[in-house]
Parts: sequence; structure tokens; C-alpha cells
Amino acid sequence: VRARQSQFRITALDQRDSSDDSEYWLSYSTLLSEKKERVWDALLDGMEKYSEVLNSRSGLLTETEALRTQNAELRLLLHQYVNSKVNAELEIPPTRVLQLELNPGH
Repeated sequence: VRARQSQFRITALDQRDSSDDSEYWLSYSTLLSEKKERVWDALLDGMEKYSEVLNSRSGLLTETEALRTQNAELRLLLHQYVNSKVNAELEIPPTRVLQLELNPGH
């Protein structure tokens, strides 16, 4: 069985016969009923909104991860600051201030 070859061969774009193009594309306008076209339009709108939500969520996830990293770095710096030997030499060490802020009744 030999494959059927197309009877048309385009060698250059300027040699292309476009006289039947309008009729060809107009035939596609009647493929879907108005009701089905509205369903497809609604589906397209829904998918575009869903895509926007996913893109927004992706950005938020990236931002959340950056904030988690920054939070971990700040916790490390705070830990180093609170446990520094220089704090013991101060009249009112930061750890004492933190205790007073956390327990105002004492």
C-alpha cells in the first residue's frame, strides 16, 4: 500500500494559491453550535483564571521560601547576639530586657 501524496506542492510562498482560503475558514465557523461555542468560551475563561491563580501561587511560594530563609538567618543572628559574651558585661543585658518584655508582671 503506497501512501497517497498530496496533489499540491508549494515551492515558494508567493506561488501559493490563496483563493479558497476564505471559504475554507468559513466552513469551520459552522462546526460548533452557539451553545457549544459558549461552553468552550467559558472553559477557556476558566482555564485562563486558573492559570492566573497558579502563577500567583507560584510567586507566593517563591516569596514564602525566601522569607523562611531570611527568618532562619535572623534567628541565627539573634541567637549569636543573645549568647555573645559582651552581653554579660552590660549593666542590663538584652536577655534581661527580653525577659521583662515577655513577663511584664515580674
